[in-house]
Amino acid sequence: MASSSLQQGNGHLMFKYNSPYFYKIILQDSIQKGKLGIPRKFVENHGNDMSSPAMLRVPSGEVWKVELSKCDGKILLENGWLEFSKHYFLELGYLLVFRYDGNNNFHVVIFNRSASEIQYPCTSNNHRRPQSIDGSEDDDSKQIQKSQLSCPRQGKMMRSTNSATKTETGCFWKSGSLAPPTNSDKSTSHNGITISKSVMFAPSS
Repeated sequence: MASSSLQQGNGHLMFKYNSPYFYKIILQDSIQKGKLGIPRKFVENHGNDMSSPAMLRVPSGEVWKVELSKCDGKILLENGWLEFSKHYFLELGYLLVFRYDGNNNFHVVIFNRSASEIQYPCTSNNHRRPQSIDGSEDDDSKQIQKSQLSCPRQGKMMRSTNSATKTETGCFWKSGSLAPPTNSDKSTSHNGITISKSVMFAPSS
């Protein structure tokens, strides 16, 4: 279960959620360059805990491995991000909510331009979804070594699933909440956080 704590700040007790969130709106720059930057303030608060690669889990249970690069105080999702964005048909104006669970693990929820959560493309029934990303992955995932973050460099795009062949069937998985409980999710109640579908998000200029 996700945890929280109280910290002293500005003379007041401040609530600190140990699985913090940030969001990103898909802009033209992200589409053209095939990479996505993590907000600078979030990097300042949590970037020291991050190393490459990062694991992105979506509500359908699929896990994607995306390389991180760090340069001039910025952290970017790079190699593997383009494949992720194409698979989920990310378009200009889409909004992504990231929850950072620590150890380079992110839970990602995707909203389209109507401020509604998308239906996630799923795989055939013979495709086994990955197990917990914080300690019970397959042997290949367990052998992933943390690497020193560096400025952008060439690398191989990879998707972290398992040894089974991935086949697309055209089916879709629809999430019923911000982060539905699974055996591997740390939070089952989301601390009362909900997202109103009446709120419209628009790309910043």
